[in-house]
Amino acid sequence: MTNLLPDSPTSEGRFFRVPEGDLSLDAAVASSITVLVALAFFVGWLFDLEFATSAYLGFSPMRPDAAVALFFCGMSLLYLVRSTRAKPGHNALYGVISAVFAVLITGTTLFKCVVGDPNSLISALAEPDAITSPMGPNTAICLLLSSIALILSSRSNPLARRVSWIVMSAVPWLGLLALIGYLYGVPHLFKISDYTEMSFSSSCMVIILSLGYFCYVTDIGPTAILKANTAGGYLARSVLPVCVIVPILLGWLTVEGFRDGLFPGEFGIACFSGLMSLVASLFVFLIANVVNKENYSRQYANALKEAEEKYRSVTQSAHDGIISIDANKNIVATNPAALRIFGTSADELMDHPLSNLIAEKFRGSFDETISKFMGENRDSALAGQTVEVLGQRADGTDFPMETSLSSWGTGADIFVSLVIRDITARKGIENRLNEFYVILAHELRSPLTSIRGTLDLMGTGNINPEQTKELLEISQVETERMLRLINDLLDLKKIEAGDAKLQVKEVRSSELIAGAVAALRGMALESDIQVVSIVEDNVLVKCEKDRVIQVITNILSNALKFSPRDSVIEVKVALMGNKLRFSVKDQGPGMSDVELAALFTKFKQGRTMSTKYTGTGLGLAISKSIVERHGGKIGVDTKEGMGTTFWFDLPYVTQKEDKSGNQKDSLS
Repeated sequence: MTNLLPDSPTSEGRFFRVPEGDLSLDAAVASSITVLVALAFFVGWLFDLEFATSAYLGFSPMRPDAAVALFFCGMSLLYLVRSTRAKPGHNALYGVISAVFAVLITGTTLFKCVVGDPNSLISALAEPDAITSPMGPNTAICLLLSSIALILSSRSNPLARRVSWIVMSAVPWLGLLALIGYLYGVPHLFKISDYTEMSFSSSCMVIILSLGYFCYVTDIGPTAILKANTAGGYLARSVLPVCVIVPILLGWLTVEGFRDGLFPGEFGIACFSGLMSLVASLFVFLIANVVNKENYSRQYANALKEAEEKYRSVTQSAHDGIISIDANKNIVATNPAALRIFGTSADELMDHPLSNLIAEKFRGSFDETISKFMGENRDSALAGQTVEVLGQRADGTDFPMETSLSSWGTGADIFVSLVIRDITARKGIENRLNEFYVILAHELRSPLTSIRGTLDLMGTGNINPEQTKELLEISQVETERMLRLINDLLDLKKIEAGDAKLQVKEVRSSELIAGAVAALRGMALESDIQVVSIVEDNVLVKCEKDRVIQVITNILSNALKFSPRDSVIEVKVALMGNKLRFSVKDQGPGMSDVELAALFTKFKQGRTMSTKYTGTGLGLAISKSIVERHGGKIGVDTKEGMGTTFWFDLPYVTQKEDKSGNQKDSLS
C-alpha cells in the first residue's frame, strides 16, 4: 500500500507538549509547598529555631507575620484547586475565608507602615519578649495582591477572573525584582526605605505561589497562550524562561566581574552587549525552528486528514465489504458494503467477534487462519491470499464468500482488515456452466455414438445395399443435428454477448408471419398438421427481419413437434395496447408447472410427438435473447392437457394498414 503520510514525529522531545485541560495538580503542588514552607518558618519563630530566626547565607529570614499570611494564601489556593474536583461549594468558601485572613494580616501591616508603627501583633505573639519588626511593605503588597486575586478567582464571573489575573500578574515580577536585588547586591530592589526588607525566602515563595495560581487559572490571559499546544504556546514556553533567566545571569556575571576587578566597566558592558546579541540570534533560530516544527506538524495533520478522507471515501464507496478486527478478533470498523452483505447494522457488528459472521462449521478453521496470520509477519504468504469460506448473514442463512487479509499496527495494537466479496452469483454461474458442459457433452456424444456405430457396421461388410442406405440416412440426420447444435450455440453466444449487431429495417408484420410459415411448410405437410396464419393488424415493425422470422420459426417448429396429427396450429399477429403481439397456438399436451419453470433455459426439451424432428434445446433460449434485444418480451400461456400458446411482443412503427380483414393461409 502506498504511504500517504509523511514520517511522524516519533523522537522523544520532538515537540514540547503540555497536557490538555487543567493543570490543577501543578497548582496543588505549588500551594502545598507554599503552605509547608510558611508553616515551617512560623513554627521556627515560635520555638526559636535558628533556620527561621537567623540570617542564612547572608539572607534575612522570613518574618513570622509574613509566614502566617503566606500560609493562608497557600491554603486559599489549595482549597480553590480542590473546589474544581469535589464539593466545590465548601472548598471555595474555605478558600475565600483563608484569603480574607491573609488580607487582614497584610492590610494591617501596610496600615502600620503608613502611620509609622513598626510593631507587628503576630511578631509579638511569636516572640513575646522582644518586639519584632513586621514584614516589609513590598512583602505585604505581594501577599495582599495574591489574596485579593484568589478571592476574585473564586467567582464565576469572567470579568472578576480577568481582574484577578491582572492583579496576580504583578506578584511574580515583584518577587523576581527582590531576587535580582539579592543576586546583584542592590538593596533598593528588596527593601523600601528603612522598612523591613523582603526576605529571600519570601520572594521565592511568592513566585511559587503565583505560578500555582497561574496553573489554577488557565482559561484567560497569557496563561492560556502558555498552556496551548500551538506554535504560539510552544514558542512562549521555550523563549520566556530564557528571556527571564539569561539576561539576569549575564548581568550578574558582568557586575561580579567588574566588582572583582577582572575587567573595566567598558569591557563588561561590551561583553554584555555581545552576549545579548548572541542570545538574540539564538532566539531568532529558536523561533524559526518552532515555526518549522509547527508547519511540519500542520502538514502532517493535513496529510493525515487527507489520508483519512481518502480511506473513508474508498471504504464507503467500495462494492466489497471491508471489516477490521483488533488483536482479540473483535470487529472495530466496517463499511456499508459489509453491512449490506451480511444484512445487519453497525451497532450489531461493532465490538462483536468476527466468528459470528462465519458459518458454524467453518468457524474453528477460519479462526485458526486469523490467529496464524496475526502471529506471523504481515508480509507472510497469507497476506493478500484469497480464502473461500461460508459466511453467515444476520438471518442465519449461509452464503459463499471470498476474503483476503492484510494487517497494520505493531505489538499489541495489531489490527487485521478483511476484504469480503459475496460470490453467491459467481458460484451460481459456475454451477450453471458446469451443468452446461455436462449437457453439451451428452448432446454431442449421442450423435457421435450413433455415427460411430453406423461406420462400424458398414466396416464389417456384412450388410446389404439397402441397409447401407438406411445407416447413411441415420448418420446424415445425426450429423445435421450436431451442426444445428453448434450453430445454435454460436448464435446464442453472439446474441448474449452483444456481438451480433441488429440490422434493423422497417418490415410489415405479414411478411414476418409469411416467412416463418413458408419455411416450415414441408414439416407441416409431413406431420399432417394445418397451420393457419391470421394477420389482424398489418403494421410496420422496426426489426431485423431474419432474426424475428427465426423466433417465429423456433416457436412454430416446437408447436409442430408437440402437436398430434390432424390438428390445427394458429399463427396470429395483432395489436395489444402499445405493442404488437405475435402468437402461436397449438393443440398439443400442454405443460406442467415443472416444465414451465425451466422453459427458456438451455438444453431443456419436452416430450415431443415426433421422433423424426428433434431439437437442440436451445431454440427458446435463443428466441428469448432475440426478442429482448429488440426491446420486447416473450411468454407462454399453457395448461396441461389444454394446448399451449407462445407469444412475444414487439414495438411497432405505424398504426395498422390494409384493413381488408383477416388473412388466412392454410397448409395441410
